[in-house]
Amino acid sequence: MSDLFIACYKITTPGVGRPVFSVHLSVYPAQDTVHGFGYITQAINQPLDIATKLDGCYFPILLMGTPEKISLSATGYPDINWAPLHGSSHSGIGPVLLPNVKLQMVLDDWQEGVASYKYKDNNDNWQTITNAKVELDNSSILLPQKATAPITGDFKNIVISSGKVLDGTGLQDGDNVLLWSKKGSDNNENQKWKLEDAGDGYYFITSTNDKVLDGTALNSGDNILLWTHKQDGNNENQKWKLEDAGDGYYFITTTNGLALDGTTQGEGDNVLLWTKTGGDNQKWKLEDVS
Repeated sequence: MSDLFIACYKITTPGVGRPVFSVHLSVYPAQDTVHGFGYITQAINQPLDIATKLDGCYFPILLMGTPEKISLSATGYPDINWAPLHGSSHSGIGPVLLPNVKLQMVLDDWQEGVASYKYKDNNDNWQTITNAKVELDNSSILLPQKATAPITGDFKNIVISSGKVLDGTGLQDGDNVLLWSKKGSDNNENQKWKLEDAGDGYYFITSTNDKVLDGTALNSGDNILLWTHKQDGNNENQKWKLEDAGDGYYFITTTNGLALDGTTQGEGDNVLLWTKTGGDNQKWKLEDVS
């Protein structure tokens, strides 16, 4: 997921007169940031209507066997250009604008979730709402399309954005996996890979002689090796997820969220594990073998 998208939510709590918080966000995956606005309507504390401009950030929470969760935090400042719905005044307007809203949400893959937030009343006191229900505002939602799942079973070249391909060198246990120029059809067995379902959205990436990509100790900076496919269940370092990176590319990530990284994308560069940065040296596409 790499392109800007819009996400709109309604945050509610049970009870007559309890606050309703409408949130409209522009999401920037390349920077893991959100910007937007929101307004709170309620009948408990003055002002009855509160408008806020929101800025914040988010990060994914990856748990095996569950949808990706998003943890989002944002701070809101009074929106002085907003006209109150019921004629009430804004909270906190003055020469220096101080925060009037603090928001935290945990979402299931940008869908529904739970929120806690604070807002300032006319006495400059923080009012706290916890365990509020978050639902999509379907009248104005525009979430990103999910990438089509890769086809398993056919051998492919795995190509980094510079055009170099994943190369398994000698196709033996412990061989470093490198970047190399694409070879002709008579000499490219070590550049062919197929995806085999590993469950829970993960794949084994398998060579023509049934070795698999292995992330060794799953630490940042570890070399990617070829290794015999482990059948005893101790194979978390051999499972890979393909996450949409836009324009037909994927981030290839491990079970602990590190990314397959092509360093400088040059001939003979070792392929490593690294913290996911969203850079071109972590973007890969699958191409038919020529």
